[in-house]
Amino acid sequence: MKLIINADDLGLTHESNLGITKALKMGYCTQTTFVVNSKFSDEGANLSFKNKFNHLVGLHLNLSEEMPLTEKIKNLKKYVNKDKLNYYPAYMNKSSYGISPLKTYFEEYTNLEFKMEIEAVREELEAQIKKFIDYGFEPNHIDSHSNILMDLPVWLALKPLLLKYKFKSIRTVFDSFSNNDLYNKIYEEWLKAEISSLGMKSTSYSSSIQRYMKRKDEIQDLKILELYIHPIWKRQKLIDNFTNGILIKDNFSLIKELETTSFFQL
Repeated sequence: MKLIINADDLGLTHESNLGITKALKMGYCTQTTFVVNSKFSDEGANLSFKNKFNHLVGLHLNLSEEMPLTEKIKNLKKYVNKDKLNYYPAYMNKSSYGISPLKTYFEEYTNLEFKMEIEAVREELEAQIKKFIDYGFEPNHIDSHSNILMDLPVWLALKPLLLKYKFKSIRTVFDSFSNNDLYNKIYEEWLKAEISSLGMKSTSYSSSIQRYMKRKDEIQDLKILELYIHPIWKRQKLIDNFTNGILIKDNFSLIKELETTSFFQL
């Protein structure tokens, strides 16, 4: 088995910029993905080129935090609150965790408002892609903050952009709505077919290190899987911001015997 270890959130905060730079230098991750719409994005991009890991940087689409880059999405309360992005798919919220997007959008799918929503989201996503390219990065790999790209309106908005900008690989996190619900199974299989139709590289499993440790016996036959970490440098310590401050070295010790790779090497 080979592991892709992605460090999420380059560019999001000063602490994440320092943490990810250190984590890459120390071999705790094999690649990173970058947020373009934060006041720390410039710093993150500069660090990647200065430290020569810019070739390992993918795009981390973000509709959940910071300022939008475009205007239409500001009119959608579902996505923007008090001028800041604040979107979390229903299947990522505690009150509705795991609910299928088929159920969430069943009645909305053919509405004009839904089509206008997709148009506004597409405008914002394309602005983020263009800004990523303007920083000097190649549009090779893409994933998202809070797993937004798995949600139906975001996926429908994003799909033509993946073709237009020729992205080669993508993160899929089917665990977010992976349970015995029939609607989830249908949606998961449909989304897998959508991604396959684009010819993009992906892994069949992605999760945090902690979730992987709980499920590793179930998925031991997989050849390649992706684990994500969120390194930040805080109080002179390198910690994982996703797991309540567990030291990155302690997380890494759980998987250090496995061979690593990156989407950029597949």
